[in-house]
Amino acid sequence: MQVFLSLGSNIGDRERKVFIDTGAPISYLLPRIAQQFPSTRSETDAGFFNNGQQFQTTLHRTTTEFMGQEWDIEYGELPDAYSMILRMLQIDGVIGRHFLEKFDVTICNNTVYCSKVNA
Repeated sequence: MQVFLSLGSNIGDRERKVFIDTGAPISYLLPRIAQQFPSTRSETDAGFFNNGQQFQTTLHRTTTEFMGQEWDIEYGELPDAYSMILRMLQIDGVIGRHFLEKFDVTICNNTVYCSKVNA
């Protein structure tokens, strides 16, 4: 079963197709997209897309809007091998678990439902 959440909204003023990785501490975009935004710092991650090995990624900050709510997110640059896979799937990036702080997400019968978390 493949479940992708296509954000019907904007990441850096353009509609992007991403999927949610509930275990990812960092959100990622393809490097060619991430590099369009101001870099903020470097971060170490040990994601599954690098065989569990630690790697450094440059973070880039931009505004993300979904369901009428905007927030700034720092996006890392995906490692080369994982970027290649996402390009083949026509996916622009990965939204990490901080997305779940903003929205309740339910996946049922291959459909993704989101609702705002009341703050």
